[in-house]
Amino acid sequence: MKDRKLIAVLAILLISTLACSLTGSGNPVSAVQTLIPSEAQTLVAGEAQNLVASVVAPAATGLAGAGGGATSPACNNPLYPVVVGASWSYSLTGPLPDTFTRSIAALTTNGFTDQDIFGSGATRTGQWTCDSGDLISLDPGGGSVTANVQTASSSTDFQTTALDGVTLPAGVTSGTSWTQDFTLEGVQDLNGQQVTSKNVTSYSCTASGEESITVAAGSFTAMRVECLTNITITITMAGMDIPTSITSTSTSWYAPGVGMVKTDSLLSDGSTTSIELTAYNIP
Repeated sequence: MKDRKLIAVLAILLISTLACSLTGSGNPVSAVQTLIPSEAQTLVAGEAQNLVASVVAPAATGLAGAGGGATSPACNNPLYPVVVGASWSYSLTGPLPDTFTRSIAALTTNGFTDQDIFGSGATRTGQWTCDSGDLISLDPGGGSVTANVQTASSSTDFQTTALDGVTLPAGVTSGTSWTQDFTLEGVQDLNGQQVTSKNVTSYSCTASGEESITVAAGSFTAMRVECLTNITITITMAGMDIPTSITSTSTSWYAPGVGMVKTDSLLSDGSTTSIELTAYNIP
């Protein structure tokens, strides 16, 4: 029982980093709580509000004089306005409801930093690279990214050891498809016990065309995008590899000049989450 709870908590921390950094949506606790064994729920409930997940890449030199409203041609993507000072507020429904506000915190000539602040107190900071409008999360930063997750009784230190593909292409029309794959590897310290971890994630997306959608923030004509995500987590304990596989499907709507207005997700255990835009400000 104790070992299975330990595995469950590790899975939460691994996926929480991905849930916000790769897909760009979801509370790092809420998005993954339904994936864990029921016997671990009590343990997770006591830790959940203390979870702080972040993805930190090596610092880059900012644009000279970059301030509110600054943009970069390399990051010009109509479905995700990369403008310093832009912000989007979302509501999250599902097993652990919450709210969060995403903002563009900093800009470079070929990348940017975004940040999520959750009503529950958790924060996430992510680094992106840009290539002629293609947006790529988990910036390799010369070969690696460090991902740090901390709770009251554990800490992790991951590095991106493989990264390929695009998170959001510059030009998305009906029928456009894209993929992204990456691997995180590292060590987790749980109450003094060192656990080696490996997380292999791949997702594929296809745009199916524009449609009208109404959310709390208003009515939009938005591009519908459907994605399939596969995650395999392998931890090593007492010399034994213990793999866990998770699959999710999601449907997102992106409004040109606005960004993501809604995402509905279905996890492999049958649970669902929904993220909806409630307000936004783009300088």
